[in-house]
Amino acid sequence: MAYYANYPPPPGAPPPPSYAAPTGPPPRAYSPHEPRFAPPPGQPAFAPPAAPPPLSHAYAADVQRPMGESGPGFALSDCSGTRKALLIGINYIGSNNALRGCINDVHNVSTFLQEFYGYDPSDMVILTDDNDPRGRAFPTRQNILYAMQWLVADAKPNDALFFHYSGHGTQVDSGDHTKADELSEAICPVDFQENGVIVDFNTTISSSRASPRDAA
Repeated sequence: MAYYANYPPPPGAPPPPSYAAPTGPPPRAYSPHEPRFAPPPGQPAFAPPAAPPPLSHAYAADVQRPMGESGPGFALSDCSGTRKALLIGINYIGSNNALRGCINDVHNVSTFLQEFYGYDPSDMVILTDDNDPRGRAFPTRQNILYAMQWLVADAKPNDALFFHYSGHGTQVDSGDHTKADELSEAICPVDFQENGVIVDFNTTISSSRASPRDAA
């Protein structure tokens, strides 16, 4: 306020108002129950679109086409078989790359699977970096690859295989010139600076060795 206290007022009297008073009665108030815009003459009033058509048999057949034929090459699991879950959460504790919520994510997903989908703790492998660094539950690159192989080992039709990862991700040059950006997605194990990231190609190889086409 001290700054404006030294500012002098404009000289002279203020100018008279330059606008005229409104004429005629005020407009009728808007009623929310009346349409604001009427359809063009001869056109019906707006109606919501029709429901989408039901899933066609042709689409379902295409989804469940065998691997040897063209098409997506997978079948949907009804999840009535064995349940397995691999949950990985890495906070990179004590490093310059530290995160704060990844281990909590894993605990929340574990609770979710147990409460809503009938998983038992014995169905899960959980790797977090608050475990003993010397143990198999510490999310090093090697331990993650071993756990991925456990997830798909002995998979059968209609099994339910669940994978969750919370941590740093990145992209690396894939060398695959058929891809638009020539980049592959990768996840960063706790020891990625020493032993490297896990590229989606490695993940695909690990997952395809034992998994049938209709495990979830």
